[in-house]
Amino acid sequence: SIQEIRESKPYKDSVDRVQNTPGILDPLLGYSYTNSYERWRVGYNGPLTTLNFNTVQGFNGTAGLFYNTWSENNTQATYANLNANYGIDDDKLRFTSRIAKRFNRINNRTFAIEGGTKVQQFNARDPISNLVNSISTLFWERNYIKLYELDYARFSYSEELVNGLQLYANAGYEKRSPLFNTTDQVWIKNPVAYTSNNPLLPQDFNTAAIQTHELAKLNARAVINFGQKYMSYPDGKFNMNESKFPTLTLDLEQTFAASDAAYNFTQVAAQLKQEFDISNKGNFGYTLRGGTFFNADDISFVDYQHFQGNQTRVQLDGRHLNGFNLLPYYDFSTNTSYFEGHVEHNFKGFVLGKIPGIRALNANLILAGHTLYTAQKPYYEFSAGIGNLGFGKFKFLRVDYVRSFNGPNKDGAFVFGLSF
Repeated sequence: SIQEIRESKPYKDSVDRVQNTPGILDPLLGYSYTNSYERWRVGYNGPLTTLNFNTVQGFNGTAGLFYNTWSENNTQATYANLNANYGIDDDKLRFTSRIAKRFNRINNRTFAIEGGTKVQQFNARDPISNLVNSISTLFWERNYIKLYELDYARFSYSEELVNGLQLYANAGYEKRSPLFNTTDQVWIKNPVAYTSNNPLLPQDFNTAAIQTHELAKLNARAVINFGQKYMSYPDGKFNMNESKFPTLTLDLEQTFAASDAAYNFTQVAAQLKQEFDISNKGNFGYTLRGGTFFNADDISFVDYQHFQGNQTRVQLDGRHLNGFNLLPYYDFSTNTSYFEGHVEHNFKGFVLGKIPGIRALNANLILAGHTLYTAQKPYYEFSAGIGNLGFGKFKFLRVDYVRSFNGPNKDGAFVFGLSF
């Protein structure tokens, strides 16, 4: 009877009236209007939450509209958005849009179509967050983020084919164009100076990293979770992350119909990833990834394999088993074979929890190692850190001392990890 009341129109309308009340900052932060009984929502994303600075666009932000609807029990869902990004210094308005539909919660079959124009990091995994780059640029005059302009139209599909086997695929058209710095604004002058937007020639402000070109691209990924456990219901299947086996990911990237035939190539890659507890001695995790290119001698720098580097001395949550602490963002980018490995052991309270006085902090000792092999000399990192630092219930800080080795070159630095 309680559920019937909460599903009734008068009850849902009363809840919506409270949640749909607009606020004074909504034009800057965003606003959404929900009709829970008819199961739809429409809204606006304000520009203040995305405001950032880079030397290509200057200050820029994104605002947009969105609409989504869902079926009873949320088995099906449709989402659509239209976003506009404007940069003050390059004085250009760029639009992107996306429509996606999930057909069920059994195999989560989803189709999406998207397109538009946007600025994109050369490493599509966005190793540098807009917030961190804005701070390092305006205060320390270190403009690490490097961008190009992407015009694209893309169709994507995903589905769990059988239990433990998830397939992702997308295909589309891309046009890549070079961008240049448009501003030298800085809030605090430093002995260093801005670099160009060319990651290959950071002191050359006239030469572009890429030439304008077009191509079609297909990406396919299979994710295999061995021994995957799940809960099954009449209207949904819910996977559980309790497998004792690693997760295997297989990737295929193929370009074709390029405006320059030299830009057509094939890349194959594989990744093995796992995390597990070792009795009461903490948690151990590793990621092993390798791949190779075919017919890729003269491809665009956009399509090189780029690695998750870090030059800001700040590491955001989730990157410790996927990237490096001190690796320059593009110095090791390659169009040949590569291998990277990441291992980390979090002792939880096994070590520091046994030291009087220190154990009151509830801090964790963390040891890690990272390596990268390309056509260049191997790169290594080793680190020792303390995690779960903070105040009261807010344990958001991690501090690591990292040593890196690249042939005769050695470096050491403290890296601060933030997890909110």
